[in-house]
Amino acid sequence: MKSAIWLLTLVLSSATLRAGECEDNNIRIVEVMDGPTRKLVAKGDNCMYATITLTVTLDNMTASQRFPLIVDLNGTNSLTLVSLQQDKPHQSWHYHYHFDWRPGGRSGATGSDYIYALPYRDGKHGVHQGYQGSYSHQRGSANEYALDFGMPVGTPVCASRAGIVAAFRQDSDSGGPDMKFVPCANYVIVKHDDGTFAEYYHLKKNSVTVRLGQPVAVGEQIGQSGDTGFSSAPHLHMSVFRNVDGKTRITMPVQYQTDTGAATQLEQGKSY
Repeated sequence: MKSAIWLLTLVLSSATLRAGECEDNNIRIVEVMDGPTRKLVAKGDNCMYATITLTVTLDNMTASQRFPLIVDLNGTNSLTLVSLQQDKPHQSWHYHYHFDWRPGGRSGATGSDYIYALPYRDGKHGVHQGYQGSYSHQRGSANEYALDFGMPVGTPVCASRAGIVAAFRQDSDSGGPDMKFVPCANYVIVKHDDGTFAEYYHLKKNSVTVRLGQPVAVGEQIGQSGDTGFSSAPHLHMSVFRNVDGKTRITMPVQYQTDTGAATQLEQGKSY
């Protein structure tokens, strides 16, 4: 009798949401069964760079990897994470898994001398929250060295550094000043040649103008600003980062080119 091969797609999220609220499903786990072997495969939709942390509990089964397993989806949209097999035949078996993920990737980069362009090209915009801002950029957070530029919805957002499009999302129209909206943001992630990534967050629904894997140049439009996700007012959130695992990342202070020269820290309350 031939082995049956079939796919079961299980969509999970690292965030807990009530029914009807948005989730970011750019990374999914697909269970592939072929006879006695079961494989857990990470699939990226609009994402080809991500860091995944996978945990699996086993009963009468053996895994090909140890857990927690931390892996990078590195320029592909499919990666086999682990193979599972039953230990003792004719006895019951069970497994359960959970995963967390972040767009981007891991690298040894700790900083850069690169001078970034401002992420827009028309007019000046105020810095509503700077490095280590008290609202959501606190020291030790995942956004410690992020910047929030206030700007009207629909303002063109441009790449601050050349790279390739690592991930994007544009299907959400939900946002507000409540933590439940954290997973609802639209975004574009750009990978740089030194292994760092830039994120452009809170974008307007259906405004992304680039495709996955596309090279982008400095100043090239990648989307439009919006008010999606955890947001108290329309703005663009930008940071440069590297991942630690599927839950944790490190943002980095970088220099931006302004009218008066390169500045490492743009001041909150000023326009650039």
